[in-house]
Amino acid sequence: MSSKKDAFFWLGCLAVLVLAFDIFANLSDWTELLWFCSVTTGLLAYSLFRKNALMMTICLVLAVPAQSVWVYDFILQLMGKGMGRTAMLVPCGPFIFWGSVVIHTFLIPVSLWGVWRLGFHRKALLWAMGYGAALLMASYYWTPAAKNVNCVFYHCDVDDPGGGYWAHFWFQTMAHWAVIVPVSFGIFRVLFMKRLYEEQHADHT
Repeated sequence: MSSKKDAFFWLGCLAVLVLAFDIFANLSDWTELLWFCSVTTGLLAYSLFRKNALMMTICLVLAVPAQSVWVYDFILQLMGKGMGRTAMLVPCGPFIFWGSVVIHTFLIPVSLWGVWRLGFHRKALLWAMGYGAALLMASYYWTPAAKNVNCVFYHCDVDDPGGGYWAHFWFQTMAHWAVIVPVSFGIFRVLFMKRLYEEQHADHT
């Protein structure tokens, strides 16, 4: 068994453990399982086990814009200067708080490593758009506004306004992702195509 296979396998196992911990910590509330970090960690685990470049690229392209602000706010919260989105986790106790920290910070570096090893899939944009849109719509139509799963009812860092959910969902949440996903995809495509060009150029020198 090659070291490359070992690395994918063990990271896949780790992804399963991270997801299992998140599920266990939130057994009392099934809506927590629809959060982007939970669903995409499951997709990441599958991508690692199958060495699937398409799904790995989807994870990376979506994880960076979706998780970066959460990771940043975790750091601010530990310094007592949080923006608000992770403050609600503090009363839940250290078990849930640190479990959330782990699952949010896990996706970006592991998916980045996976794409680095498997290659950037140039047809991932439409799949990423569809996956993200489906998850957001499921959160909006299947969960109560009070849960604000994936922040589809109102902004993550503010209190429940008590209304205006439809306008927020379609004109802010969906519009935001319609812009940010292609931007994220474009940036990573340029970066990885540049790396591929440099490697190919090096092979011919």
